[in-house]
Amino acid sequence: MLGEGRDVLLVTERPGAAGPTPGAAAEATAALLGRVLRRQPVRRLGIAGGDTSSLGARAIDLWGLSYGGVIAPGVAWCRGHSDDPALDGIEVMLKGGQMGPPDLLESFRA
Repeated sequence: MLGEGRDVLLVTERPGAAGPTPGAAAEATAALLGRVLRRQPVRRLGIAGGDTSSLGARAIDLWGLSYGGVIAPGVAWCRGHSDDPALDGIEVMLKGGQMGPPDLLESFRA
């Protein structure tokens, strides 16, 4: 879907289903993100969840982030820096849990 230019939303929790601990889920999600972006780089990425955000930035081999501004209270927009030309300059939204309005992802997409 990414290769076709389509938006992708990955959700790691199913209501009512037992799952891994939050830390294990964050680590697994970050590892998956790293594998996906090595196969199909993108120019804009939103990561939700405090632990998932920090682990995700590391998983895609960013060596730094430049602060670009606030999308909503508690939600930062940044530009990622990487030695990988396919990822250098990626726009990244980092969002802690329970932060941002209901239409946050649509606003970021626009």
